[in-house]
Order: sequence, then structure tokens, then C-alpha cells
Amino acid sequence: MPASWPRRSATSTTPPRAGASPSPATVATITADLAAAAYRLPQLLTALGDWLKAETGAGRIGDDFHRPPAHLTALIRAAISQATDHADDLATALNTTHNLAATLHATGPAAPAA
Repeated sequence: MPASWPRRSATSTTPPRAGASPSPATVATITADLAAAAYRLPQLLTALGDWLKAETGAGRIGDDFHRPPAHLTALIRAAISQATDHADDLATALNTTHNLAATLHATGPAAPAA
């Protein structure tokens, strides 16, 4: 899948409104897509951090406020590491949501909006 897939998937999927006609399976579909994107986050974030480190080491990164790029890159990589740790928990929670929502089904037509 292209690198832009998680962004495109997350932004092109609109959650159903209460009382709207989509099937309850839409919840399972959306959470499955989000879980898949979350499982891919660690690889993407690691690649970003590695790129920043290499570009900074090669002298191709600067800062608008003239702060030391190596220090900023180290801080960014630490934040990326933290985000990577949380991505695993996010993916697990979204996968659980998907698995639970996968059993939902409509029991009849939607009630008229009040």
C-alpha cells in the first residue's frame, strides 16, 4: 500500500451520525482501518526518526530559531520513541473495538429523528 494510505483512509472515512442509515458494520470497518494504520505507525515513525538523524548528521537540517539541530533531532527522536510505544496500545485498543463491533447488526429501520 502507498505511504499515504493511512492518511487518506482516516480522512476519507466519515463516522456515521446518530440516526443515519449506515449499517452498524461501519463501526467495525472504520475501527479496522484505524487499527491497521496504528499498527503501521511504529515503522513509519522509526523511518522518520532515522531520516532526521541522517540528515542532521549530514548537516542538511537547520532551525528557524538557530537552535542546535542535533539537540532538536534528539528531542524529536525521543518524542517519536514515546509515540511508538503508545501506538502499540492504540492499535490493540482499536483492534479490540473492531472485534467487539464486528458482531453488531441492525435490528430494524432507524428511528425517525426527533
